[in-house]
Amino acid sequence: MRFDVFLTMLGGAIFVVANVHTIRKRSDFINVGVKTVIANIALLFMFYFIGNYDVFQFKYNLFYGILDGIFSMVILLVFMPLFEKIFSRTTNIKLVELSDFNNSLLKRLMLEAPGTYHHSIMTADIAEQAANVLGENSLLAMVGSYYHDIGKLKKPLYFIENQSLGYNPHDNLNPEMSRLILISHVKEGVVLAKKYNVDNEIINIIEQHHGTTIMHTFYHRSLESGLHTDVERFRYPGPKPATKIAAIIMLADSCEAACRSIDDPTSNVKRLRTNER
Repeated sequence: MRFDVFLTMLGGAIFVVANVHTIRKRSDFINVGVKTVIANIALLFMFYFIGNYDVFQFKYNLFYGILDGIFSMVILLVFMPLFEKIFSRTTNIKLVELSDFNNSLLKRLMLEAPGTYHHSIMTADIAEQAANVLGENSLLAMVGSYYHDIGKLKKPLYFIENQSLGYNPHDNLNPEMSRLILISHVKEGVVLAKKYNVDNEIINIIEQHHGTTIMHTFYHRSLESGLHTDVERFRYPGPKPATKIAAIIMLADSCEAACRSIDDPTSNVKRLRTNER
């Protein structure tokens, strides 16, 4: 029931909470632990200078103030996986682990759908930069982008980035069947993510990365074939992005896909610059 002990413990705890979001690798725990020790020492010096302690008490409390910072970090480091599971939290450490391309799911994406893998890498680069500008968690944006299209593993050749030699299986399908295949990659992605124990924050991004946008290509193909189709049938079921990160990834995904669809990007850029002049 001593105020000095309470304030020292509270000050150290607040300092940890204020800095813990910056942790991205295990060694960062040491940096936060050192800062916590410094905060504890500063508070103890304050109480010593205002006369709360004699020299013996000051040295005694200083010793335990240092141990407090060290053991707080050790305990957090050891028990973090358990805390993540109990409180359903996706920490930066977990995101770094999910970003490892030795991860079995990302390795499957790399080997079975190399075009989608490259698309995801480019989307991640765009999303990461956008998240940095907006002050959002760029690591979550990057990792979410890696996983957003994993549902394409079910039928990789039905997505243009995995096609080669000019062959497109959709040329032999009616627009309705193509619509079902495209919609299914979102659902398949959620199923795969749950199977591989991917965190809920990433699963939400997979589910929301198309929002309720329209598959314009197949809708127009349906109209050209003489079918008077309701546009709503060619709309992704959603849900719409519920977070800024999910919205960033949806936009980054669309931008990357649009750039990829340009046959000769260099000449198009030159044409735009000529028109501007």
